[in-house]
Amino acid sequence: MSNVIRVNGQAKGGSKFHKIIVAILSAILIDFVGTFGLLSLSTKLRMFNYAFFVTVFFEIFVAVMAYAYYFKIREGGFDGKKASAGFNFKDFAMNILVGVVGIFFLYASLHQFDRMNSIKAKEAHLAYKALSYFKSYEERALDALNETISYDRDNTKLIRERAGFQVIYGEKLKDEDNEAASRLFDFAIEDYRRVASAYADDPEYYYERGTAYRLAGASRTDEALADFLTAIEKYNGEDEEIENKYRFGYIRTCKEHAVDDKDVLYASYCMFHEMVDGDDKEDIKKDITNYACAEWYSDMAEICQKIDSSEAEILDLYDKAIIENPYDATLYVGRAGFREPTDDNLQAIVDDYTKAIECTPDNLEYYYLRGWAYYEVGGDANYEKALADFNEVIKRDSKHYSSLAGMAYVHANMKDYDEAISYINRAISVKGYASYYEARGRMYYYKGDYDQAIADYEKSISLDGRADLCRKLIISAYYRRDDNYDKVRELAEKEIAERPDNPYLSSFYCIYGHTYYDEGQYDKALEKYRAAYNVGKSKDIGDESLAFYLGNCGDVYSAIENYELAEKEYTSAQNKLDKTSLDWGKYGYQRACAMFYQKKYDSVMSCLEEITNNTSDSALLQDCYKLIGHSYYSKAEYNDAIREYELSEKQTTDPVEKADCFYWMAYAYHNMGEKDAAADCAYKAVTLDPTNEEYKKFLDEVNQA
Repeated sequence: MSNVIRVNGQAKGGSKFHKIIVAILSAILIDFVGTFGLLSLSTKLRMFNYAFFVTVFFEIFVAVMAYAYYFKIREGGFDGKKASAGFNFKDFAMNILVGVVGIFFLYASLHQFDRMNSIKAKEAHLAYKALSYFKSYEERALDALNETISYDRDNTKLIRERAGFQVIYGEKLKDEDNEAASRLFDFAIEDYRRVASAYADDPEYYYERGTAYRLAGASRTDEALADFLTAIEKYNGEDEEIENKYRFGYIRTCKEHAVDDKDVLYASYCMFHEMVDGDDKEDIKKDITNYACAEWYSDMAEICQKIDSSEAEILDLYDKAIIENPYDATLYVGRAGFREPTDDNLQAIVDDYTKAIECTPDNLEYYYLRGWAYYEVGGDANYEKALADFNEVIKRDSKHYSSLAGMAYVHANMKDYDEAISYINRAISVKGYASYYEARGRMYYYKGDYDQAIADYEKSISLDGRADLCRKLIISAYYRRDDNYDKVRELAEKEIAERPDNPYLSSFYCIYGHTYYDEGQYDKALEKYRAAYNVGKSKDIGDESLAFYLGNCGDVYSAIENYELAEKEYTSAQNKLDKTSLDWGKYGYQRACAMFYQKKYDSVMSCLEEITNNTSDSALLQDCYKLIGHSYYSKAEYNDAIREYELSEKQTTDPVEKADCFYWMAYAYHNMGEKDAAADCAYKAVTLDPTNEEYKKFLDEVNQA
């Protein structure tokens, strides 16, 4: 007996079992296609976090639609009867079966999905590992690693691995593309932040993140230092080399980012000595390369310079670094750069730069630095050596602007301004630095081309050069150029009114005072010089400048023949300076002149003898000996006067100055009644300076006597 189902009045045959099978297969087919379709779409769109939930939603949707189809829409149930309005257990059981089959396919699909992703992740990671070994494939390696993580987004090990690779890749890019490197460091730091909770007790994690912060720049210094300290604190192992690695990260951060906090620097100093001065320092040195040890010593030498360690300690650190790695040119350069460029240190500095050149003969910078050392110490012989080094660089690289500028500076100091200007022009054609325009302005200034000097100073200001200084130099150029000082005063008044914070403000008052001094308006000149001194003192501009302003006041008093006050001002100026300063001797000489006019001859001689015992400047010595001679002459102590005039004459090669010394010797001999000696000295004076009518007249008087 068959079951008959009538639809629209027509009978359709089919067993109950057959209909159940068709219904189940239809639901399974829809379920299978829909599940795999959704998972494939999720894979394509990389929507992994949502794939499971979307698929479960689809399963519920299929079950509900199937239930509605069989329970609500069909006119009859499975037994051929009209569906009742109530609950039908058979229909419900059929839908449960469809749901179970759907869940099975969901599980199978997700399992296959995970398996496929796992395979793809392994393939991508293998590609990363392979590509990371080749230096030119870092970007592709990073892409492969990113793909690996895209299949397993919560894998902290992979994320940390990516962070480390981004740091390595960023460090390589730093010199080529700093902006790209900075982005990589930022990405690395973000990756380290994401996995922080998983590695909270791992000291190596903090070391890695601290390195990323260190490389990211000075703005992340505090974070870098904190991470290195955390790594040191959390490390409980016995491997001293690992702990020293963490310490060295701290030390290197202090060095690279020019940390000025002396407490931080002292902490790094202590860490360094823990590394190299402990009981096991020999074991430590066995475990590290000579290169690394040299790097430690070098970095610590730079840090010690910031915490005011002794010169001997710093040089000792450089010495130890060089012993560990004598082929590293940068160590010699570091030691040379630390030494003060003085006559006493020059040979040691030159030797270090020479060793650096021997280590890397193609590095032109070391020739330039050696030439600069010769230039800084100065003197004709050193200037010639500086020119030779700068020339060597320019021969190999005609556009080495630093050496071109160096040539210009040396020629300027040798007062060969035309040659200096030709070289600075070449430097400017390569690099139009504001400092080069300022330097050329000075060269034109000393050459006497004040208009061109002013133009260059203004150009330097327009290029964001040292505007305050250039404004001062512009006013100085106007002062030298014009006899009419209205423009100078106008500019000085403008600077004083508009820029009271200008560090050179005292100079504007001083130049203002010069204009009045030149016009003989001594009261106004004195007022401006006093203002220059007071402003300079308030700005703590230094004793040399303050002494200069006091000397100007002394000049005013000398001009109005108030020698007592002039002596007082020159004494104050001299007392502000060390005896090794040339200006100390200059103000002492002017003080002696003021005392001479007051007829304080013994005080004059005492003052000048102190100067002659503390200076080697031949021009100053000549003046001092001559004034001592005048003092003896004024006291009628002619033999002593002649001795001093002879000393004065030996200090100069200028025939006019020599003639003046012989003239005064002639007078002293004449007053002693030694006619022949007087005539001989007078004759030498006339021979050396034949245009001087006074000498000729005196020679005639001596010969006729």
